[in-house]
Amino acid sequence: MKRFVKIGLCALALCACEAIKPTDFLSFPRGERNPSDDHPYTEEEPVVPGEELPVLPKNKDLYLCAVINSAEGGKQLALYKNGSRTLLLDCTIENRISEDPDTHFLIDSLLFTTYKAEGKTYIKRNGEGYIEFSPEAFVQDMLQLDGEIWTMDLPMEESGFRVRKNGETVFSKKDGRPSDFYMDENNVCFSYSCQIADRKLIYLVKNEVEIQVSSISGGQVLAARLIGGKLWTMERIGEQYRLSDGEQFFPYFMPAGFSFLSAEILPLDDGSCMSILNMKSNYSEMCADLICRGDNSTLTGSGIASYYYTEQSPERGICLSKDAQALYISSLFEKEEYKLEGPRMLNRRCAVQQDGKLYAALSYKDGTLPPFLWNEGEKMVYNIDGQFSAISFSPPR
Repeated sequence: MKRFVKIGLCALALCACEAIKPTDFLSFPRGERNPSDDHPYTEEEPVVPGEELPVLPKNKDLYLCAVINSAEGGKQLALYKNGSRTLLLDCTIENRISEDPDTHFLIDSLLFTTYKAEGKTYIKRNGEGYIEFSPEAFVQDMLQLDGEIWTMDLPMEESGFRVRKNGETVFSKKDGRPSDFYMDENNVCFSYSCQIADRKLIYLVKNEVEIQVSSISGGQVLAARLIGGKLWTMERIGEQYRLSDGEQFFPYFMPAGFSFLSAEILPLDDGSCMSILNMKSNYSEMCADLICRGDNSTLTGSGIASYYYTEQSPERGICLSKDAQALYISSLFEKEEYKLEGPRMLNRRCAVQQDGKLYAALSYKDGTLPPFLWNEGEKMVYNIDGQFSAISFSPPR
């Protein structure tokens, strides 16, 4: 079976509130460096104080990358394995390493970075030159499958998008807004939408082959996704929204006073799916999400930025409050809620599910406090002056 790791971007909303009582100082086993790690090694420097050991997935290593402030006043990109630093890179034009967290991708134990300059896009692996192509582009998403790197890039001076495999274009469109990659039955998949007059068209792409998604329920298709080889759609039929695979049909209704903005279908670990309808109030700037699963739907509030993690149970949502002063971490279908005052999560790649637990790499915008790893109500402080930009776990040893 093919092995893949997918790193992507998705933003929606969830809010909840209950204060946590974190354990402030936890640590990881130090250990020696594994000679098989593919890192241009600098030094192994412990950065996590304390003696308590957090519960980590069995036979897996934890990797975090962070942008830190150097003693000379510049920025550096550091990689940490189980709490010890294994890689340090200068964020400079000459080095073609950016401090922008959206250019950092952790895949297994490998740190990929993207940089655009002089008409080209450069992708480095652990600081070493790996792939480059023209033109300059923002790399929206990246995954690795059977040793090949897939990228979704948006050219800076052109419309549309391109999908590349090891830097070579395998699919492109001059128009359209693409989703992130996902895997379904070992197939690389994504969707994209195009606006034709007043109608939105949805296309599904599997292994470089596209199809236009037709309505299952006779309505307007708002979102589509393959799950276990089966096509699911979210459609609008008059005032009704309907999630269906052609055999099952689940109807939902928009709350009064809200207008539809966007829809997304997300997989669940039991092989089924859920959908999220993003809405905006007709009377204020407030946004909200309608979480749709089976015969039930739940209305949640919205903040500045929010993310959903649903591939393992319990399904989680992370939301930054509207005033950017608090972060809320909640279970979507259980009464479990946490509120953290002050920290932020810089992008979706700063959290990951493992063995039914959520690990979130959180940072403080003003840098007055060190960043920390949040895990089910406990936090593990990293004694560094910087901000986390991604988290991942290695495959089982």
